[in-house]
Amino acid sequence: MLKRVGTVLIAMFMGLVITIGLPSLAQTNRPTSPTAPSVPNRNQLSQVDNQFMIDANRNALAGIALGQLALTQSANNEVKRFAQAEVDEQVGVRNNLVRLAPSLGVNLPSEPTPRDQEVMQRLMSLSGEQFDVAFMNETGINAHLENAAIYQREAGLGQNQDLVRLASQGLSIITQHYNTASALTGYEVAQVPPRIDTPPQGSQSTPSSFVR
Repeated sequence: MLKRVGTVLIAMFMGLVITIGLPSLAQTNRPTSPTAPSVPNRNQLSQVDNQFMIDANRNALAGIALGQLALTQSANNEVKRFAQAEVDEQVGVRNNLVRLAPSLGVNLPSEPTPRDQEVMQRLMSLSGEQFDVAFMNETGINAHLENAAIYQREAGLGQNQDLVRLASQGLSIITQHYNTASALTGYEVAQVPPRIDTPPQGSQSTPSSFVR
């Protein structure tokens, strides 16, 4: 009799252990759910956005420096008006980039590229008509062709809406200044402008619309 009771108690105890252990076993073997994808930072920049800020900022610094040089070094009224418009344009660009940079985590360069610094040095060695022609070809034509490509890329491929808006608005000003420079210099697309280090050859090197 005692043996039979003991057997029943053992069976009940084993059943209890199994019943209690099953939930934990099921929990142990339960497959883990996949980790939810992280939400990207809304201010995280794409490579295109980041490169636009760097390039546009450096070109703005160069445009400001060259424009200010022309205001002090040129005696040509047309050139000085263009230089002032260039300074105003690039100061606006620079201010917008400086305003956006902290929230986007971008460290903007504090000086133009070595290439632009070299151009600055070469222009500083020129004067009179030679300076006017070189300045208009470099700042009016070359710089605006380069800026057009930089701004078009951002407007078409950028992901940050503030920067896309800035690039889209800037394109109209770039076009306006490029057209003004083309009219003053007689430049046509795909034409090679005179080199900075090439002395002007008589009246042909001076844009016909320049007025002193």
